[in-house]
Amino acid sequence: MVLVHLGLSALGIAIVLGLGARVALGLTAGVLAWLLLLDQAAYLNHDVLLVMLCVELALSPCDHVLSLDRRWRSPPPPARAHGLWMLRISIVLVYVFAGLAKLNPDWLSGQPLGMWLDARQDWPGVGPWLAWAPTAMAMSAAGLVLDLLVAPALLSKRLRMGAILALSAFHVVNGVLFRIGIFPLVMLAAHLLFLDPGWPRRVLRWAPHAPVRGAAPSRAIVAGTALWIGVQVVVPLRHLAYPGRPSWTEEGHRFAWRMMLRTKRGTLGFRAVDLTSGDSTEVDVRAMLSDRQRLTIIGQPDMIWLLAQRLRTDAEAEGHTIAVYVDHRVSLNGRPPAPLIDPTVDLSRQPRHAWTHAPWILPLPD
Repeated sequence: MVLVHLGLSALGIAIVLGLGARVALGLTAGVLAWLLLLDQAAYLNHDVLLVMLCVELALSPCDHVLSLDRRWRSPPPPARAHGLWMLRISIVLVYVFAGLAKLNPDWLSGQPLGMWLDARQDWPGVGPWLAWAPTAMAMSAAGLVLDLLVAPALLSKRLRMGAILALSAFHVVNGVLFRIGIFPLVMLAAHLLFLDPGWPRRVLRWAPHAPVRGAAPSRAIVAGTALWIGVQVVVPLRHLAYPGRPSWTEEGHRFAWRMMLRTKRGTLGFRAVDLTSGDSTEVDVRAMLSDRQRLTIIGQPDMIWLLAQRLRTDAEAEGHTIAVYVDHRVSLNGRPPAPLIDPTVDLSRQPRHAWTHAPWILPLPD
């Protein structure tokens, strides 16, 4: 893993310098996607966004200006705008779906933001203000309105600068309050995509070469771009095909920009029943999980299902035939704990429900 990340660093340097930048971007996208899929507990929305942006940059003429390898390559062909618009639309869709996901009773009542801000009441000076209930309501409302209105504002020349300033303040506050990794930095940088492409030349009074004329994209490029954007629109909507709330069942939650919508706390116990002797044993799974996995698995039915399969496989390797039952109670956004998984179901013999609702997930109590 150390070597993998050193390789990513080398690819990043090649991208910045313009040494086979588009090839380096394609390799970076592949490595980041592999790391993203390696462990479900490590899933982060901004990792998905990084993969998408690397793919889009690799497919765009991002290396036409200030690339070192331009010194020994032929002049670039006419630039097409499809690459820029792919990047812009992807960023806009993040905001759109993040805003739509906030249209739920919990967010509109100030949760889970209120719980997170209350945990910061010991911060010097601002702590009491953060823990004040109206603060959570005001920030929830501001986040909802900003996400829903930012898409048309970013695409409007007249409103664009105001939107970028508002979003910049939003991401800085989020980064300070919640320490959500590099996501605020990525989005702050992405705002530059919505400015006129010639702004660096005007600001820096720099013109390395005359701008190339735009060229109309081919039908294949138009079709491919439409398909790529179509996938980005459809995938975040797949939660509508499942019953229940995605924040509770987790079905359709990933790859959908459903960010900062839930906090889950609870208990999780596994019970193995020997189908030959009938003996029942409580299984301590903590030694099988990393620290991050132990924290993340609470409230993640598909991860619990995977662990049940592992317990059965290990038992069968030792010559035992077992059933695995789960006692799992979860509190969603401060609610009283409730069972998430049916404790009467042998979870180890349930099929994977990748595209359909898992019937062993119990509904959220009213």
